[in-house]
Formats: sequence, structure tokens, C-alpha cells
Amino acid sequence: MKYSGHSGVQQNAEMEILRALARKLGFDLDKIQKMKIGGIALDGYIEDSIEPCCIEIWAHQGEAKTAQKYKLMHDACKLIPAEKRLGKKCRKIICVTDKSAISFLSGKGWQGSFFSEFDVKIEVVDIPETARREIVEAQKKQNMFREE
Repeated sequence: MKYSGHSGVQQNAEMEILRALARKLGFDLDKIQKMKIGGIALDGYIEDSIEPCCIEIWAHQGEAKTAQKYKLMHDACKLIPAEKRLGKKCRKIICVTDKSAISFLSGKGWQGSFFSEFDVKIEVVDIPETARREIVEAQKKQNMFREE
């Protein structure tokens, strides 16, 4: 599964994240595919026995800056029309690996309420520490990691 426009580190991380998500939810990793639904590109899609599942992955580590918050919300918003274009109810999942990256969702703002209002689930999965460190190093190069 190749992700155009992403660094090699991010591509590797996204595979690790999909692998961890598949283990957590009992999906067959080989059946998860990158897919476009009506022009909306998804990081993962699987026809589950219960209902289809649309997946977006966010590999960000550390507290999110403003631009990263918008990126996450953009990814979450894509899941709504993807479900509509499928023409059937689906599980909508944003998969992350760092709870601190999504801490901004725990307040009373619109961003946190969006997930419950539109039934978008956040799944936090664990990835190998080497993958986590590689992501942090790549973010530092892109000036996307907020050091305390």
C-alpha cells in the first residue's frame, strides 16, 4: 500500500498503525485496502461482516499545533460524505497512536463534539517505539513537533 505525497517514514508508520488497528479490531490486514469512494481518498476501507469500515490514519506524535488540528478535522470530515456515497451505514474510524495529539478534542469545543455527533470513532493503537521515534524525527525536520 503506497501513499503518494507522504514520506517513507510516514508510509511505514501508516502500515504499522493499520496493522495495530487490524489486530485491535479483529480485521484481516490483507483485506484492508486504500480506496477512493466517490473521489474521496481513504487511508483504509474494509467490508466487515457487520458493516463496512472507513479509516483515516493520523500518525502525528505530540501535542498538535493549529495546522495539525485542522488536518485531523479534515480527515474526520471526509468520512461523512464517504459514508453517504457508499449508500449504507459504515463504521467511521480515525486511528491515532498518541493520546496527547488528540487532547484538544476533550474540551467543550465543536471539534470534540463533532466526533460524537457524527459517530466518528477514535481508535488509539500502540506502535513499536522505533516507529514512534522515526515519526518524531520526521516531524522535527518538518517543524511539526512541539518540544516542551
